[in-house]
Parts: sequence; C-alpha cells; structure tokens
Amino acid sequence: MQAHLRDGVLYWEMSENLTDQDRADLAQFLRDAIAADFFPRSKRMRRWKELLAKLDPSVGARLETVLAT
Repeated sequence: MQAHLRDGVLYWEMSENLTDQDRADLAQFLRDAIAADFFPRSKRMRRWKELLAKLDPSVGARLETVLAT
C-alpha cells in the first residue's frame, strides 16, 4: 500500500482486490454516511454518491438521473 500527500492530507491507495463482502460493507457505510449528512447537495455528497454507484451498480441508474440535474 502506498501513501500520497496532497493538499496537506495523506491519502492511501486502496487495493483493487476487494471481496464481494468488502464492497458490500463499503457500500453500506456510504449509504449510512449519505443518509446522515446535513448537506445532500454538497460536492462531498456528489462524490460519495458516485463512489456508491461504482460499488453498487443497482444505484447507478438512479444516481445518473439525480446527478444530471
């Protein structure tokens, strides 16, 4: 695993060898975080929703419509 420093924040590269359970856990974490956030139209939320769509393809079609507006 490698780390990169950008804008004073340390970012770690994630391995692409995630199991199905890993992906499901990450998707659930993102769903919970999105549901609990007070700023649903923020750039952060847009990014989290894009990530969720990558982890859970069933979200992707619905999300494309939302992000297009």
